[in-house]
Amino acid sequence: MPFKRQVQVGRVALINYGPDAGKLCTIINVIDQNKVLVDGPEAVTGCHRHEVGIKRIALTDLTVPVTLNATHK
Repeated sequence: MPFKRQVQVGRVALINYGPDAGKLCTIINVIDQNKVLVDGPEAVTGCHRHEVGIKRIALTDLTVPVTLNATHK
């Protein structure tokens, strides 16, 4: 059974642990095998730009057409 959701730039994820639990975010950059850089935007989702462990997020089927290290705008 192949995986249908991959950790990739532009993938929308749900944070399920920590102070931002329950908030949606977008993966902006893959830092290493265990961490990703995510951004909200904060005005819409309440999630600021920070790094999160992959085990603390749940990937969704949605993707957003963003580039690697996209700006906050």
